[in-house]
Amino acid sequence: MSALTETFARVSLANTHDLLSAITFVHGVTSATALRSLLPHLPDAVARDALRYAWQAGAALYAAFATAPPAPADVEPPRESLETLVDMAIANGDEHAIKMTEACVREHALAPSPVYLAAARRALDCLAAA
Repeated sequence: MSALTETFARVSLANTHDLLSAITFVHGVTSATALRSLLPHLPDAVARDALRYAWQAGAALYAAFATAPPAPADVEPPRESLETLVDMAIANGDEHAIKMTEACVREHALAPSPVYLAAARRALDCLAAA
């Protein structure tokens, strides 16, 4: 699951450049993160199918809207702390900014990667005008 969420955080980081692309690529991360919350409640066969569908949904966003390959895994994290990123998302007020930041902070806690924090920061920058 973490490989899936990190992959789509890398896609988001590389392809989020404005309001529309932020809204588009946020969903590759947040939908997979939402699925993680449901997995413990699903039968194994259904969970496996759900993971495949989550991959397909994220891949469809990438195929339809991406203009760049996923960012490398060794990106520089933002200068801001986790707490500051959360405060920035709340201050922004846009539901996409809040859910992307929450998803990235949660995934980072489970499988630390600077990609999550950088993707959240990029989304916050692009959703600032929302």
